[in-house]
Amino acid sequence: MHFTGCANPLNQATYYRYMEQGDNARAEGKWAAAEFAYSRALTNVDWGNLPPKDQSEAFYNLGEIKQVLGKYDESAKYLQQALAIDEELYGPDGFSTMYTLGSLAITYYKQNRIDEGVELLHRIETTYPKYSNKYTHKFKQATKRLFSEYAEKLLNRGDKAEAERLETFASSIIVKKN
Repeated sequence: MHFTGCANPLNQATYYRYMEQGDNARAEGKWAAAEFAYSRALTNVDWGNLPPKDQSEAFYNLGEIKQVLGKYDESAKYLQQALAIDEELYGPDGFSTMYTLGSLAITYYKQNRIDEGVELLHRIETTYPKYSNKYTHKFKQATKRLFSEYAEKLLNRGDKAEAERLETFASSIIVKKN
């Protein structure tokens, strides 16, 4: 990753073009095309010495698509990289950081890395009230569902207290159209 120097304008333009292609493919459910486009965007971030915000966005989008495709190890790797940048840019409890934490927690759930995922959920739980009015309807729904799914896993393995804590938080999330 590059955090200093000037961005190459050609690579920046190419990055934005690939990001747009990825977004369009994602919207159409063309996951392989989205994966390709986001991968190319990430390559241009590196080649073009683009700013950390672009790096984070490229890692995040590629990580989410890898998750959709069931490539969880790759998803975790990219989302962890996005998280590291987000924490540096926005802080460990920053608004954008929460979205990345949520996506990484989903990947950890899919990988059955429950304890690591619960750590991320605790961070979301602590910070959630700070931004509750800013979160999208979709994020609130996903967060509520994610906490409940983790609670169920914890309950199944006999961790009743932690399961109840997560379920109580899930129940406190008010989901209504913005």
